[in-house]
Amino acid sequence: MLEALFAGFETALTFTNLLFIFAGITLGIIIGVIPGLGSVTAMAVLIPITFYMSPLAAIAFLVGVNKG
Repeated sequence: MLEALFAGFETALTFTNLLFIFAGITLGIIIGVIPGLGSVTAMAVLIPITFYMSPLAAIAFLVGVNKG
């Protein structure tokens, strides 16, 4: 059971996924500062970008946008 947990962390915390999380947080903060725009609007605008990413990277990116 711990092997599966460690494998999940190893997959989720790769350099590319951390880069997408950082980019999502940065874009989430930038869009969140604009009056009238929030995380829901940011996610609606940025979802088409995720069509060209791997599924794990896209989820990491959108979580970063939502929490930024």
